[in-house]
Amino acid sequence: MSTHRTLALLAGLAASAFTFLSALADVTIYGGLSNFDVPNETDDDCDEFEIELHGPNPEDVYHTYRNPNYGSPQIIAMPYGTLVRYTNPRHLTMPNTIEHFGISLRNFSGDPTPHFRWMKDGVEAGVNPNPLQPQITTTPGINNEGDPVIVETIANQDPWGRRMWVKRSVTIVQYMVSLEELMVDEPLIIDSEDIDLTPVLLWPGQTLTYSQLEGGDGIASAVLSYEVYRDSFYGNQHHVGSYGGTIMNAVQLNTLGCVEGGLVIDEQPQDTFGVPGDDIDFSVRVTNLGDTTDPVFHWFHEGVEIAVTLDDTLEVLNITHADAGAYYVMVTNECGTVISTVGRLEMPPQCWADVDGDGFVNGDDYDFFADAFDIGDLQADFNADGFVNGDDYDGFAEHFEAGC
Repeated sequence: MSTHRTLALLAGLAASAFTFLSALADVTIYGGLSNFDVPNETDDDCDEFEIELHGPNPEDVYHTYRNPNYGSPQIIAMPYGTLVRYTNPRHLTMPNTIEHFGISLRNFSGDPTPHFRWMKDGVEAGVNPNPLQPQITTTPGINNEGDPVIVETIANQDPWGRRMWVKRSVTIVQYMVSLEELMVDEPLIIDSEDIDLTPVLLWPGQTLTYSQLEGGDGIASAVLSYEVYRDSFYGNQHHVGSYGGTIMNAVQLNTLGCVEGGLVIDEQPQDTFGVPGDDIDFSVRVTNLGDTTDPVFHWFHEGVEIAVTLDDTLEVLNITHADAGAYYVMVTNECGTVISTVGRLEMPPQCWADVDGDGFVNGDDYDFFADAFDIGDLQADFNADGFVNGDDYDGFAEHFEAGC
């Protein structure tokens, strides 16, 4: 599946937010999130995957999908916007195998055509030039009754003029979904309602449009799933061909319930730096307009809720590398919900031979690895290929020798 295709969808979702907000003063769209499968269509065994986001800043990326092989990516500020870098020198993605990535973005305006690359040892790999590339965009609107409508369009903009089939389904839920729920085997996708009973053929330049109404107050998420297939022509007819992948995508919005106003975040969480064993904190300052109900603070780390408090400060004690990454807070009361930008906990690079996770490479790591290796425990699967063998021993020995 083309990463250009899925990321174009992601950018279109988030970029639409400002237009919708100007049309409806009582509706806030937080942005969009998208999960997608990425095949390695190069000729190389790759150990890094990079995504260039042209426009959004690092604080606009409030969650990334934690890939089982690559972990969470680095989020790097660049002159053009943001670079999202997944890397793991212990794991190789072989040609024609698939990895799964995902990004959640807040509102931003920018280039709707992000760029991507597979890398090997820091060098860009060759890219297959022929993946299918439908473009998916989202625009806000108002229906004849004056209610907000999200209009999502999929277009066949394949540069080689090829035909493709798509099958769409939709789920609307009254809460803010997470990247981890946008998976083909999750109930949110499995139980979705079909828009198309069977795949629909898209000719070059042709589009399909779906308008969906967002009803009710509070948080809502509109989730669309797109199955993409290649076109097969035989017997003088077009048929659904081989499967090309699935795009799972969501728009998140909030409808306020108080005419007088709601919550306003005046000071956002700030980036911080720490080393293993440190205590760090993130805080916000909130103004409560039009309501006397005390705000509740829902704190998130990498998209996972970790605390619900009445306190505007989150303390993280005795940090480890697992605590690094993005933190944000969702503040709620009877007037609605606001979400902060992201503050990041940056830490020194993790030592790959620090298998016991104490922040140091020493004899304890050697003993830990040797004990696991002797019994074939997957904790000794150093190269993450699903097996414990000599390759793991060689990889560990090399990194242990290098230290940190």
